Amino acid sequence: MPNLTLTTSRRRLRPFREDDFPAVRALTDFGFAEMGLHRVHAYVVCANAASVRVLEKLGMRCEGHLREAIRKWDQWHDLYLYAVLDREWAGGDHAQPRP
Repeated sequence: MPNLTLTTSRRRLRPFREDDFPAVRALTDFGFAEMGLHRVHAYVVCANAASVRVLEKLGMRCEGHLREAIRKWDQWHDLYLYAVLDREWAGGDHAQPRP
């Protein structure tokens, strides 16, 4: 089964924000429900608390800390690796639509 990496593109001017949660949840749900993915993972800059909250709210777990893994704005930044598996997603309430 394939995996999916959630990332913000270089063209996107901002990282995930908390109001991105519905879109990120829908994309993750689509990956599991429609594409049959086994795992969805995301890399996030450690200093980006809003992105971390979005991923944790989705039920993703931090699986790793990559030191100085990306260079942005002429500085090296650490990344966290977050992931959720299909069986974890199916059992969580984050996959349900919210009003």
